[in-house]
Amino acid sequence: MSNRQSDFETTWAELKQLLEWQNGFGFYLIFADNAHTSAKLRERVQDFVRTRTGTIDWIKPEDSNTALEQVLSRIFESPTPSNAPIWLELSIAPYDLIWQETRREIISALNKRRSQLENTVKRPLFLQLPMQFAPELVTWAPDLWSIRQFIIEFPALTEVDSNTMELQQWQSSKSYEEAREKGELHSQLIHAQQAVELARQDLAKHNNRPQKVQNLLHALLDLSDSKLDAGDINTARAAANESLQLSYQQQKELGDIPMALRDLSTSLERLGEIEHISGHLDFARNMFNQSINIKRQLRAEFNNHPNTLQDLSALLAQLGELESDSGNLVSARQAINESLLLCRQLRNDIGDTPSTLNNLTIALAQLGDIEHNSHNQAAALALYQEALGLSRWQRTIQGSTPAVLRVLTKILLQLGNTEISLQQRDSANNSYQEGLKLCREIRASQGDTPNNLSILASFLESISSLELLNNNIYAARLVLNESLQLRSQLRQSLGDTPNILGNLAISFVKLADIELNNKNIAAAIEAYTKSQQLFLQMSNITGNVPSILSNLSSVQKRLSKLEKNK
Repeated sequence: MSNRQSDFETTWAELKQLLEWQNGFGFYLIFADNAHTSAKLRERVQDFVRTRTGTIDWIKPEDSNTALEQVLSRIFESPTPSNAPIWLELSIAPYDLIWQETRREIISALNKRRSQLENTVKRPLFLQLPMQFAPELVTWAPDLWSIRQFIIEFPALTEVDSNTMELQQWQSSKSYEEAREKGELHSQLIHAQQAVELARQDLAKHNNRPQKVQNLLHALLDLSDSKLDAGDINTARAAANESLQLSYQQQKELGDIPMALRDLSTSLERLGEIEHISGHLDFARNMFNQSINIKRQLRAEFNNHPNTLQDLSALLAQLGELESDSGNLVSARQAINESLLLCRQLRNDIGDTPSTLNNLTIALAQLGDIEHNSHNQAAALALYQEALGLSRWQRTIQGSTPAVLRVLTKILLQLGNTEISLQQRDSANNSYQEGLKLCREIRASQGDTPNNLSILASFLESISSLELLNNNIYAARLVLNESLQLRSQLRQSLGDTPNILGNLAISFVKLADIELNNKNIAAAIEAYTKSQQLFLQMSNITGNVPSILSNLSSVQKRLSKLEKNK
């Protein structure tokens, strides 16, 4: 791999996505002192559009006396048989005074024709300029600057240490993705932290160049994601906050170009996810809604491009989950129904891609949760069964990846709980046992990550409840004790987050139910008392969330009744 390959491939991936989205005019800036790399990018664009629109229109004036006339004629007067991009290369003789003035004349002329460009040039326009011209562009072409969609920089290759650093960043990023795909959390954390450190060093050497800022921003998002998987919420929040500040900085400097908007939307979404887990529901809702507004803006700009729709559908599902946790079932249903509609549209348009299947499966399961919580068990069952079929199909296509198994096990748990509500105990037992087996296999291969322990504890609790229904009190207590140990382990490692407190409180309710069935009134009172304390602590963090208040009230009534009758 060449020294600057990582930087180039990152740039090309961003640009390719924009070209896929682009319909009509688009304005792209390339500041380049590296002729080899800029030519390589032009060739990539050529290869990309060859089967779509034909050969790019490469304009490269070599006579300063006729350059202005040549450029304007080729752009505005020549017939355009296709929608192939225009590549206007004005990087010749960057230090020649005559050519410097010629560049200013051409840029100024194009700036005056901004409206004509947008209305009559129905294809992308790439403008290649020397690096030194970057500070002048805003002065000579403020109108053009305001409609730019992407900025690319290819400086001369003079700093070997910087190039080596970029290669190291690429290698760290690749190792991070490989570790994440395999579910190797420890390795994932190491590579994410390394990528952030390298990106900081690289940014410090390049005086806040937009691409270097973006590299750090993306590295921070990866670190935040990894820390969240590890249950380190404080560090995850700090990384997400820093990425958000960098996103605002990029938007201020570059304007509302798609690259800056996507990064800002992703940073808002990540911070919202963290605050949701932390129980700061109003703050999380604000973050999600800001991110959704940006994604709707991108959707309108890029005419329902699949990538935009996928991002929007996934975020709406997150908002729906938050509204459900807040007890706002009407708002939750509205958000998830929109997500589900987008997912079905995407599946119809582009087929069973991994992201399409994953988003559709999650949306179906979340709508099933709402129906389950609304006591519409038959509707919930149908949704879970459809989600389960898709999840099994996804496993067939993609294999047993950690991400696929995580969704599959969650659906099996939800399905089993609904089958219990419908008095289908044998079916519920089959769902639970299949899920429990998968959970133990995942734990054995990936270790005691928070996600692995939490889902395993949930299965054990549900199996315990089923054993109690079947009057197997000893088995119910045995299984629940294992779950309580896991919940306590999670609390010790992650602290008193609302999810941790709520799950532990429910476990103590289930323990109290077992003790009541075994006529151990004192033990039942003790378990209910612990549950009450946990629900109160949880309520102090989240505020008056209806579901928490309902659970607290139920426990207090049971506790009061027992204490009166003892």
